[in-house]
This record gives sequence, structure tokens and C-alpha cells, in this order.
Amino acid sequence: MKHFYIFFTIIFTLNITLNVKAENKIFYIGAGGVEKNKPETIFHESLKSANPQLYDRKNWEATVLYNGGHSEDEKTRSLKFSSLQQKGKTVTNFTQEEWQKLILKLEKDLKENKVKKGEKIFVFINSHGLPLITSNDPSKDEGTHSIVTSDHKNVSLDPLYNVLLQYAEKGVQVGVVDNSCYSGNSQIAGKNSENMCVISSTSDINFGYTDFPYFITRELKTGVDLESAFLNARKKSIYSPTLPQINTPEGQTLQDLLKNFNQYLMTNDRDPLTPNYQQLDIFLKNIQQQIYTNPHQCQQILEKEILPHDILMLAKKSIEKLSHNPRGKISSKTNELSFRGEDLIELKTLLEKKINS
Repeated sequence: MKHFYIFFTIIFTLNITLNVKAENKIFYIGAGGVEKNKPETIFHESLKSANPQLYDRKNWEATVLYNGGHSEDEKTRSLKFSSLQQKGKTVTNFTQEEWQKLILKLEKDLKENKVKKGEKIFVFINSHGLPLITSNDPSKDEGTHSIVTSDHKNVSLDPLYNVLLQYAEKGVQVGVVDNSCYSGNSQIAGKNSENMCVISSTSDINFGYTDFPYFITRELKTGVDLESAFLNARKKSIYSPTLPQINTPEGQTLQDLLKNFNQYLMTNDRDPLTPNYQQLDIFLKNIQQQIYTNPHQCQQILEKEILPHDILMLAKKSIEKLSHNPRGKISSKTNELSFRGEDLIELKTLLEKKINS
């Protein structure tokens, strides 16, 4: 596997030795847009799983913008990041004002040439998110998407990614984990950057109310690269119909393959923990067409071991359904593409191996 993103390993290394003082930056942002009449937010469990050592390290400037107005979340925030507060670091509510300060500070450091090649920036986002905003004027369309602050203001991630891309162009190693709803829209930000890794907890059209944000938070540790954290969280995530994504070459290939399936993996509005498989037959048909078109590509991607478990299960059902016709010839009445029976059997074996492993 090509590691053009070697910095993923470096970004979470506890002991970093440099000839000059590093100006690495790390941010923990989230828990905005929640009703005020509750003691805790849906982001509380993820916060409790956060590793404080990741944020309190020598030569790293830490900023925590989290919640505001929920007693249990604020209590946990104070406990988790008490050492940062004692050192005078910013640990405060996630308001629109504080968000704007963060962006302005990043822009200011750029303008004053305080950015050095080899420095690192990591941004962790876990808040309510919004779909991509479009209009009749493409020049006003968002490039990524927006999240919600604790004072219920919608703030676009575009300014953040715009400045992060400028850092990346200067050789700064940038990592972002976006756990908000519709966070798949963040993938476009790092698509063509060799110095930026972006992890999204879901696709561009889906909610993020699954267990992946909890597991990815636990996997973010010193000495662990972002890709490994992503893969480990993906394997532990039992309920993940939302297709977590990463902008590595393999991750982008998988996204391209499955982009037509996202609409059939929607989280149900009424019960976020129940996937909406009412259109399962259409979903299986799309999988079948992909297999017919390029079964070897499907196998290559499966061998990367990053295909979501729910997709594996549904693909297995699809293949079992098709295997009733092992000679590899579909009736012309179904208007399906043809496939080779031996390719289907080979893929079925691989699927079973992956599912049982």
C-alpha cells in the first residue's frame, strides 16, 4: 500500500524531536446544536472516550471548543482537559465567536509566515452537522458543509479547510476527523492533497448517529497512525450503515465504487439505530451490476479489508441469490448485465472469508 501519507504515523507520536521548536496545533471541537433542557448531549460518550494525553503534549498548542450549557458535558470537559486549563490553554464553549477566533488565528499565522514545513495540525470535530448547501448561484455554494455551534449558529467548514489546505501546501501535515452528520462532504477537501488526511464518520448524504464516532475517538492515541485508527474503528463498529470514509487512495476507490449505494444505507429519521432497508432489492441490484461490470475490481477492494461489514452481509445475500444460476447467464428478461460464474463463486468465497474473520 502506497503511504504518501507517511505523516499519519508521525502526527500521533508522543515524543517528537525537532531542531527548532515545533508549532504543532491540535483542536477538539464539538457538541453544538443540542437542546438546553438536558444535562448531557449525544456527544458525551465520545468525549468520555477521548484520550487527554493526545491533546496535552510538549510542543503542541491545544485548543478545546466544546459544548456550553449542558452540565454533565461541561463537567467531563473540565475533568478531561484539566491539565490544559491549568497551563492556560483555551478550553471553553463552542460558540460562533470562538470558532471565528480559531479561523482568524490560523489565518494570522499564515500571513505572518509562522508556518514551517514539517509541522502538524490535527482537528477533531464531533458536532451536529448539516447537508451541503447549494443555490442557484454556484459561486455561493459550499465546498464542504456546515456544523452547529453551542449557541445554535451554523458555521461552514469551508473557511477551516481553505486555511488548512494552505498549511498543507506549505508542507504542514494535516489530519482531520469529522464525526458530524453529512461529514462525507469533508472528503472533497483533502482529495487532492498529499499532506492532508480526512476521516468522515458517514457519507455526504447521511446522518452520523452510529457507533463509529465512539470507536474512532478511542482509537486516536499517540503512536497510532490515522489510517490504522480508521481501520480499527471500522472493524469494531457493529452498526455502521453510514459508510465511514477516509481519503487514502484505497478509501477513495471504495467511495467511488459505493457512491451509488449511499441512498440505500440511510439512517432512519425516527429511529437512528435502524437502517432503512426498504429499498433492499434496488440496493442488491446495484451491487449485482457492479459485480457484473468489474468483479475483479470488487475483489481487489474487498482484499483491502476496509469494506463495511453491513455491505459485506448485503453483498453476500446478493451473491447467494445470484448463485442459483451458477452458469453465469442471467435471463435477458431481467435486463441485467452478464457475468462469469467462476468470478461470482470466487467473490462469494472471499466474502464469506471476510465476514467470518
